[in-house]
This record gives sequence, structure tokens and C-alpha cells, in this order.
Amino acid sequence: MAAPSTTQSQQINEVWQKAVSTQVANLESFYEQFAKVQSNAIAQITALLDEATRVAKQSVAYADQISEQWRKLTVEAARRSAELINPSKA
Repeated sequence: MAAPSTTQSQQINEVWQKAVSTQVANLESFYEQFAKVQSNAIAQITALLDEATRVAKQSVAYADQISEQWRKLTVEAARRSAELINPSKA
């Protein structure tokens, strides 16, 4: 009677070992796929940050240009106003 019990125990052990091995293989496969997805996400985030930085720099440069033009127009308007009040004697 000991033989059938031992055989049954060995079968349970084999099934258990196979289940654990399969689970470890599935977990390993999952993390390999996860690493690929994570790498792609990091690449996309990096590209997005680079593009956002480029756009921000362009916006600052454009604001600087507008500010420069505004200063020139303000000075020109002040000169013309001064000439209207006190015309030069040409």
C-alpha cells in the first residue's frame, strides 16, 4: 500500500513543480513585456519634454521680440507726441 501513496505523492509533486515553473515563466514573460512598454513610454515622455522645451524657448523668444517692438513703438509714439506739443523749427 505504500507504493500507491508514494506514486500519488510524486505525481502531486510533479504537478506542483510544473505549476510553479509555469507561473515563474509567465511572470518572467510579463516583466519582459513590461520592460519594453516602459522603455517606449520613457522614450515618448523624453520626446514630449524635448518638444515642450523647444516650444517654451520659442515662446520666450517670441515674447522678447514683441516686447522689443512694443518698446520701439512706445518711444516713437512719445517722440511724435512731443513733436505735436512742441514742433521743431525746421
